[in-house]
Amino acid sequence: DQQDHQGRTAATTNHVEVVSVLLDQGYDVNSQDKEGMTPLSYASGNGNEDIVKVLLARVEDVEADSKDRWGRTPLSYRAENGNEDIVKLLLAGDDMNVNWRHDHGRILLFKAAKNGHDLREAVVSIFLACSDLLVNLKDDNGLTPLVLA
Repeated sequence: DQQDHQGRTAATTNHVEVVSVLLDQGYDVNSQDKEGMTPLSYASGNGNEDIVKVLLARVEDVEADSKDRWGRTPLSYRAENGNEDIVKLLLAGDDMNVNWRHDHGRILLFKAAKNGHDLREAVVSIFLACSDLLVNLKDDNGLTPLVLA
């Protein structure tokens, strides 16, 4: 469970082998740094798809919907920055709430739709395919994802 001075671990890099060895040794996959970010938060936020796969596939008790001190989840980082493969991996979990409200009462679809580009268009499509998504849910200002797109 070795951490640097910020409390970060090996998942902040893209060294899949190191992450695998740490998991084999019983590393706490849900450990948090000083900002409340977990290894999955870093792997997702950095776009390290291989590490996201390892963390989700090898560990049954990974908290894929954990929130950091800003209230962000691994899924929210990818919804904002785009990466359809990681978004699909994270949404495959049973405990994902696509209608979870973040800053200003906005659901993750807001982050994906805002300032859209090719990567975000794919992520928006993935969210829209979720049967439990409330597409017309308004934020604290009465705006919908369509208004911000």
